[in-house]
Amino acid sequence: MTVNPRTICVDVDNTLGDYTGALRRFVYDHFDKAYPCPDPKEYDFSRCPGWPFTGKPDTFRKIHSKAVDNGLYELEEAYPHAAEALQRLHDAGWRIVIATARKDDGGALPVWLADNHIPYDGIHYGDKLDVRASVLVDDRPDTIPAGVAAGLHVFKPAHEYCQWGGGIVFRDWMDVPCLLEVL
Repeated sequence: MTVNPRTICVDVDNTLGDYTGALRRFVYDHFDKAYPCPDPKEYDFSRCPGWPFTGKPDTFRKIHSKAVDNGLYELEEAYPHAAEALQRLHDAGWRIVIATARKDDGGALPVWLADNHIPYDGIHYGDKLDVRASVLVDDRPDTIPAGVAAGLHVFKPAHEYCQWGGGIVFRDWMDVPCLLEVL
């Protein structure tokens, strides 16, 4: 596989946009507000205490599906500085491919990207490692070490559940262009 050295593959949920916050708002609007819905310490939300589906993977999938039907993806807020950071990279000649494992998107992603002023050159649905990129930005704990093993420069947000497996942690999206300049 030929890798484009100026291509960056960017995940969406909990990397580019705040999936946790959108799901939390859905839970508060549709369930007992007694659930604290803390930031996840595990990638698998059903393994996180304090949510209405804790310990119940099937219930999580049902609530997620209901949330998607009620506009979950459209309600995600882009993380601060994500649009500016990606615009800076795009202006510097980087090709940006937005990639997601979503199978239930229903075409919402291009609208969300436009609404949030996120520049991109392509959208990929499926395995992010299939994108011929030299840089991967993702939060999925199994994708991160796979990207590192494939020789990619991997950047990951500072979520507790994705701090292992290699890669470089960023706390603010504006860190990403600065880190890429150093590489």
